Amino acid sequence: MKKNAKIINLDQIEPRTPSGGGGLWQRLINVGDTEAGIVFGFGRVKPGDARGWHEHPAGEDSISYVVEGEGLAEWKYQGKLNQQNISAGTAFYTPGNMENNITNAGDNDLLIIFCIYRPEKY
Repeated sequence: MKKNAKIINLDQIEPRTPSGGGGLWQRLINVGDTEAGIVFGFGRVKPGDARGWHEHPAGEDSISYVVEGEGLAEWKYQGKLNQQNISAGTAFYTPGNMENNITNAGDNDLLIIFCIYRPEKY
Protein backbone atom coordinates (compact mmCIF):
# COMPACT_ATOMS: atom_id res chain seq x y z
CA MET A 1 0.00 0.00 0.00
CA LYS A 2 1.32 3.43 -0.95
CA LYS A 3 2.32 5.54 2.09
CA ASN A 4 1.25 9.13 2.59
CA ALA A 5 3.63 12.01 3.33
CA LYS A 6 4.35 12.78 6.99
CA ILE A 7 5.39 16.07 8.56
CA ILE A 8 6.38 16.12 12.21
CA ASN A 9 8.25 18.54 14.46
CA LEU A 10 10.60 17.69 17.34
CA ASP A 11 8.13 19.39 19.70
CA GLN A 12 5.62 16.64 18.89
CA ILE A 13 7.87 13.75 20.01
CA GLU A 14 8.76 13.00 23.62
CA PRO A 15 12.54 12.49 23.97
CA ARG A 16 13.61 9.18 25.48
CA THR A 17 16.78 7.61 26.79
CA PRO A 18 17.38 4.11 25.39
CA SER A 19 17.76 1.27 27.89
CA GLY A 20 21.42 0.82 28.75
CA GLY A 21 22.25 4.12 27.10
CA GLY A 22 22.37 7.85 27.54
CA GLY A 23 21.28 11.01 25.85
CA LEU A 24 17.81 12.00 24.73
CA TRP A 25 16.62 10.60 21.39
CA GLN A 26 13.57 11.40 19.28
CA ARG A 27 12.36 9.27 16.37
CA LEU A 28 10.52 11.53 13.96
CA ILE A 29 10.02 8.97 11.19
CA ASN A 30 9.58 5.28 12.03
CA VAL A 31 9.79 2.13 9.94
CA GLY A 32 6.02 1.95 9.43
CA ASP A 33 5.93 5.53 8.14
CA THR A 34 8.08 4.72 5.10
CA GLU A 35 8.05 2.36 2.15
CA ALA A 36 11.74 1.56 2.59
CA GLY A 37 12.01 0.67 6.30
CA ILE A 38 13.75 3.85 7.45
CA VAL A 39 13.98 5.39 10.93
CA PHE A 40 15.01 9.07 11.12
CA GLY A 41 15.54 11.16 14.22
CA PHE A 42 17.45 13.53 16.44
CA GLY A 43 19.66 12.99 19.49
CA ARG A 44 21.08 15.24 22.19
CA VAL A 45 23.94 14.02 24.39
CA LYS A 46 25.11 16.09 27.35
CA PRO A 47 28.85 16.68 28.01
CA GLY A 48 30.48 13.56 29.45
CA ASP A 49 27.46 11.37 28.61
CA ALA A 50 27.33 8.71 25.89
CA ARG A 51 24.77 6.96 23.70
CA GLY A 52 25.96 3.69 25.23
CA TRP A 53 27.46 0.64 23.57
CA HIS A 54 24.93 -1.07 21.33
CA GLU A 55 24.57 -2.85 18.01
CA HIS A 56 21.79 -3.19 15.49
CA PRO A 57 20.78 -6.55 13.98
CA ALA A 58 22.46 -7.83 10.82
CA GLY A 59 21.36 -5.88 7.76
CA GLU A 60 20.34 -2.83 9.80
CA ASP A 61 22.64 0.03 8.84
CA SER A 62 22.91 3.22 10.89
CA ILE A 63 24.24 6.69 10.06
CA SER A 64 24.75 9.45 12.62
CA TYR A 65 25.49 13.00 11.49
CA VAL A 66 26.92 15.53 13.96
CA VAL A 67 25.09 18.84 13.69
CA GLU A 68 26.82 20.53 16.61
CA GLY A 69 29.40 19.64 19.23
CA GLU A 70 32.36 17.31 19.61
CA GLY A 71 32.31 13.61 20.23
CA LEU A 72 34.22 10.37 20.25
CA ALA A 73 32.96 7.66 17.89
CA GLU A 74 33.87 4.11 18.93
CA TRP A 75 33.27 0.81 17.16
CA LYS A 76 34.55 -2.75 17.31
CA TYR A 77 35.70 -4.32 14.05
CA GLN A 78 37.31 -7.76 13.79
CA GLY A 79 37.87 -7.83 17.53
CA LYS A 80 39.63 -4.46 17.63
CA LEU A 81 38.37 -1.29 19.31
CA ASN A 82 38.49 1.72 16.99
CA GLN A 83 38.05 5.35 18.04
CA GLN A 84 37.90 8.65 16.20
CA ASN A 85 37.07 12.18 17.23
CA ILE A 86 34.05 13.59 15.42
CA SER A 87 32.64 17.11 15.19
CA ALA A 88 30.00 19.14 13.35
CA GLY A 89 29.76 18.10 9.71
CA THR A 90 30.90 14.50 10.35
CA ALA A 91 28.91 11.38 9.48
CA PHE A 92 29.47 8.05 11.32
CA TYR A 93 28.26 4.88 9.54
CA THR A 94 27.95 1.45 11.15
CA PRO A 95 26.54 -1.72 9.61
CA GLY A 96 24.40 -4.12 11.60
CA ASN A 97 26.12 -6.46 14.07
CA MET A 98 28.79 -3.87 14.84
CA GLU A 99 29.09 -2.67 18.43
CA ASN A 100 29.35 1.11 18.53
CA ASN A 101 29.07 4.12 20.81
CA ILE A 102 29.22 7.92 20.63
CA THR A 103 30.41 9.92 23.65
CA ASN A 104 30.13 13.67 24.03
CA ALA A 105 33.77 14.77 24.36
CA GLY A 106 33.05 18.52 24.36
CA ASP A 107 31.79 21.18 26.73
CA ASN A 108 28.42 21.71 24.99
CA ASP A 109 25.59 19.42 23.97
CA LEU A 110 26.34 17.02 21.12
CA LEU A 111 23.50 17.25 18.57
CA ILE A 112 23.06 14.33 16.19
CA ILE A 113 20.72 13.49 13.34
CA PHE A 114 20.43 9.75 12.75
CA CYS A 115 19.02 7.43 10.13
CA ILE A 116 18.56 3.66 10.48
CA TYR A 117 17.75 1.45 7.51
CA ARG A 118 15.71 -1.61 8.51
CA PRO A 119 14.69 -3.43 5.31
CA GLU A 120 14.26 -6.83 6.97
CA LYS A 121 11.90 -5.35 9.59
CA TYR A 122 9.59 -3.79 7.05
